[in-house]
Amino acid sequence: MICASEQSVIVIDEIYDKVKEEFIKRGCYFLRDQEIEKVRKTIIINGALNSKIVGQSAYKIASLAGVTVPEATKILIGEVES
Repeated sequence: MICASEQSVIVIDEIYDKVKEEFIKRGCYFLRDQEIEKVRKTIIINGALNSKIVGQSAYKIASLAGVTVPEATKILIGEVES
């Protein structure tokens, strides 16, 4: 996925479970707390985008971060609350 694409989704509580289920069906992987930090530290280094992740698949980025995901993973999702 190109970094210029949409990078956030806001979901209301009433449909949260259905939306999450649909993301999973479509090949998304929901990162756990420790995994979010590992991926964050891999994609941003010294305040800049890590050039090693550009053009890489979600699976490859997760692997670089030391996170195990299914090879068919299309998108890594890190949930946060504002």
